[in-house]
Amino acid sequence: MNTSTLQRPVRLGRIGYMNVAPVYYGLDNGLNPSWIHMVGSPPNTLNGMMAEGSLDISPVSAAAYARNTHDWLILPDLAVTSRERVMSVLLASRYDLEALNEKRIVVTNESSSGRDLCRLILTQKGICPKFVIADILPPAQLSEKADAALVIGDKALSYHWQSHFPHVYDLGTLWWNMTGLPFVFAVWTVRKQFAASFPDKTADVACLLKTSYNSGNEHRTDIVRNASRRLGIASETATLYYQSLGYHLGTSEKAGLTLFCDSLYEAGILEHPVTLECFDSNAAQHRDPWAAHSGNGGEASDACWSTRIPITA
Repeated sequence: MNTSTLQRPVRLGRIGYMNVAPVYYGLDNGLNPSWIHMVGSPPNTLNGMMAEGSLDISPVSAAAYARNTHDWLILPDLAVTSRERVMSVLLASRYDLEALNEKRIVVTNESSSGRDLCRLILTQKGICPKFVIADILPPAQLSEKADAALVIGDKALSYHWQSHFPHVYDLGTLWWNMTGLPFVFAVWTVRKQFAASFPDKTADVACLLKTSYNSGNEHRTDIVRNASRRLGIASETATLYYQSLGYHLGTSEKAGLTLFCDSLYEAGILEHPVTLECFDSNAAQHRDPWAAHSGNGGEASDACWSTRIPITA
């Protein structure tokens, strides 16, 4: 094992949307140690920062992971997923889905998974629209300038898209109806070079994220209240939103992620086939991440390390 010592904080990314609030709840409420430097940005910005090496560990779009498997490993049992609906990845359209051939669809540059999922669904239905990357305006302004728009994240939840577009499709629902599998929008990844050089710190971050999520899972009422206030939505809508999301990368989620990657490759959207690879936390020394970084050493608790389950494709 490489025993190099990291002389700076671990650079940890955070998606700047409310969808990851449960995962970061503990870190936002007293758990964040001094050896973590948090960077919050939209998904595509984090994707780029991971690719250029300015982040060590970060959630990234599933499509971005598929394009960077040579440099990144998945952290075990942590993802942003949906079953049946997602509510925050919407295709708002002036036309039926089947009538979007050669129509102009404005897409945000903030997420590659949502964009590639939209392309994939339409391609498999034989629909070839014209995608235009642009800022997503409020629906009243956007409906006059686009045939359709791919809206993701907090903007999808904050506005009443149904009031301005006659057809609003939830891409999580479209995927579920086509495959019967969950869709994985984001996974947490570590740069392979960082994991090889600092396996213990990588394992410590994985443990911190799981502990932070466990805290968030115990404080869903607070998270719903914060989302309702921040996004200006009813608490019932915020509750339904978090009920629609999942944060585990289990067997069915891995099957959905594998199918998505395989389908992107078969459709010519992805240049190479993908095999899922993950960081094996069992190869790292089991330590208490707080004690280990304060110089006290020590063993991790069973509750912390019981979440460290290697992913196998």
